[in-house]
Amino acid sequence: MKVVIFFAITLISSNVLSSPLQLVRSISHERPAFTKILEEDDVSNLYISSFKFMGGDNVKKYVDLENHLNSRSINIETIVDKIIWPNEIEKYPGLINGEEQFVVSSGFFPPTKNTGAVHLFGKASKSLLKVTKDKKGWWYHRTRFWDYDRDGVMDILTARAYKGMVWGKGAEFLVLLAPNEGSRTRWEEKVLFEGPDVFFELVDLDSDGEFEVISSQFLNEKISYHYKNHTNRKWEEKIIDNTIGPGFDLSYVDLNADGKKEILLTNHVSTKKAGVFVYESPKDPRNEDWHRHVIHEGFVTTARGIGQASPGNAKAFNPMGEQVDGKLSIVVSGDGNEKVHLFTPTEEPWKYNHEVIYNGKGIIGKVTAADSDKDGKAEIYIPAYDENKILIFEY
Repeated sequence: MKVVIFFAITLISSNVLSSPLQLVRSISHERPAFTKILEEDDVSNLYISSFKFMGGDNVKKYVDLENHLNSRSINIETIVDKIIWPNEIEKYPGLINGEEQFVVSSGFFPPTKNTGAVHLFGKASKSLLKVTKDKKGWWYHRTRFWDYDRDGVMDILTARAYKGMVWGKGAEFLVLLAPNEGSRTRWEEKVLFEGPDVFFELVDLDSDGEFEVISSQFLNEKISYHYKNHTNRKWEEKIIDNTIGPGFDLSYVDLNADGKKEILLTNHVSTKKAGVFVYESPKDPRNEDWHRHVIHEGFVTTARGIGQASPGNAKAFNPMGEQVDGKLSIVVSGDGNEKVHLFTPTEEPWKYNHEVIYNGKGIIGKVTAADSDKDGKAEIYIPAYDENKILIFEY
C-alpha cells in the first residue's frame, strides 16, 4: 500500500499565547470529557459528557450560550444521569413519537463500564431508551444518520468495538433501523461489515445516493474506506493508510476552501508519530492512492498512567470570518499531551502556524469550537478532565 506524503508545517512552539485568543471563562465541572455544541430552536447549547472509572456518569448541558456565556451565571441542566461512560451526543434528525430526541453512545475499557449501548433521550419526556441489544464488553462512541431502507424515517449508523483485558478484539459497523408505520414496530440491528470501531464518517464519494464509510480504526491500526460493490452489492474495503498506528478522531471537512472535502484525522500513540493528518480524496477513491499531508507530528505524551497517548481530537473551525483565503483553523486536544494546540492556516498550501494555547495538568478531553454566542467570533471550549473544569477561550 502506497501513501503519498507531503510535509508542510511552520512551527511556532510557545507556552505563551500569542494569538488574539483570550481566556474568558473557567467553569467548574466534574470530569468533563466530550464537548458538543448543538443548535436547538436557534439557540446554541453546550453538551458535556462526563465519566469516571468509579462512580456516577452523566451528560449535562449549558443552556443558551448567546445570552449566558458572559453573564455571572450559566444555566446548567442534567440531561442523563443513568448511563454508563457516555461518549458523543448527537441530535436525532426528526421526531420519534412526536418528540425531539438526542442520541448518546456509551461504554469503554473499564471492566465495570465496558458494555455500552446507543440510547435515545426524549427532550420533553426525559425518557431514556436503549436501542441496541447488550453485547457484553462491546462499546460505542459515535452515531450518524441515514435513511438506510428508504422508508422515510432516519436510521442510526454506528460502530461498536470489543477489546479484551488480556486478549481478543472485535469491531463492527451496523445500522439501527428505526420503527416505522409499516412492518417495523421497534428498533432492529443489522451488522453491515467488520472494521470500524471508534470514529467514522458517512460520505458519498461516487454520488450514487448511497453512503460509503471512512473510518479511523483504532484496534486494527488503519484508515479505511468502505463502499458497496455496484455489481454484487457486497461491502468492500480500500485501505487508505496503515502506517500511522491506531487511528483516532476523524472528520470530513473542506479545510482549504477548494470546494472539496478532506479527511482530518488524528492518531493516538505515545511515539514520535503522534500527529494530525489530512487525506485528500482522489478522483477514483476505490483504486487510487489518497494523498496524505502531515500537519504536525511529534506530540509528546506527558500524562502518567498505563496506556496514555496523544493526541485527542482535531476540530476545524472558522475563527472570525476572516480566514486566510477561506481556509479553516484547527484546534487539537493533546489528550495525554496535556496541552491544547492551535493550527492557523497560512497563504502557502498546507502550511500552518502552530501554537500552544493551553498548558494543562492532566488529560484534555474532546475540544470544540464555534461562534456559540453569535457575536461573529469563535469560542473554543476545552474540557480539562483531571482539573475538573471547562475553559472557554474567545477571539
